[in-house]
Amino acid sequence: CFVPQDTKVNTTVIPESELEAQDQDKDDTLFYTLQEVTPGASSFFSLVGVNRPALQLDQPLAFNRLPNMTFHLLVRDTQEEDAVPSHTAQATLVLEVQPADLRPPWFLPCVYSDLYVCVQAQYYGAIPTGHKLPNPLILRPGPIYAVDGDRAINQRIIYSLVRGNEDGIFVIDADSGNLTMTKSVPSPKTFLLMVKGDQEDHARYSVTQVTVEPWVAPPPKSLHEGSGNTTRAPPSHGETVRGSK
Repeated sequence: CFVPQDTKVNTTVIPESELEAQDQDKDDTLFYTLQEVTPGASSFFSLVGVNRPALQLDQPLAFNRLPNMTFHLLVRDTQEEDAVPSHTAQATLVLEVQPADLRPPWFLPCVYSDLYVCVQAQYYGAIPTGHKLPNPLILRPGPIYAVDGDRAINQRIIYSLVRGNEDGIFVIDADSGNLTMTKSVPSPKTFLLMVKGDQEDHARYSVTQVTVEPWVAPPPKSLHEGSGNTTRAPPSHGETVRGSK
């Protein structure tokens, strides 16, 4: 039986008419028991009642935790399990969770994540002034990269710049997310770029920020730095220079 991941709690996923047993001898009252085979499965599903074998959903499904669940459905014609005589039968129920598009793309690495949410990354980099970098920017904590938050669906992510790209200084590769310069920056400036990661079907998207700051240039070296020579100021009037005559 296929059960969509976004099925609402308290929904009947298998009706009673498909699970009820028939007593061929006489019209006895039948008693049903649901036993989990997959550990933890009974926290998701239960029977509507001991005499009503309809299967209902008790909590939201978690595809990443339990994509498949198996149960044994037991039925007997006596209320007590150890009653004599008692006739029993057993059926096996196999439920397969179908992934649903529930989450937007996640920019990695997540600052925090669990099965349901990602506090996504922001990125930081630096560029020189008056010089165009020939290669994609090196960013912290890593390159711009997003994945479908629903890993089982795994839609392709398309990247774009949606804000902060004054004068068209930057361009982003729609497939890889690589950020490159189109021209140099004439004076030091900090850019706050908003990057959008869109699912290929455009059903969901996420936005993160890339902060690009100017490189801090090292102080200029003195004329004689590194030559091994030391330049002294000429002696002032009346000063005696050792070794002179």
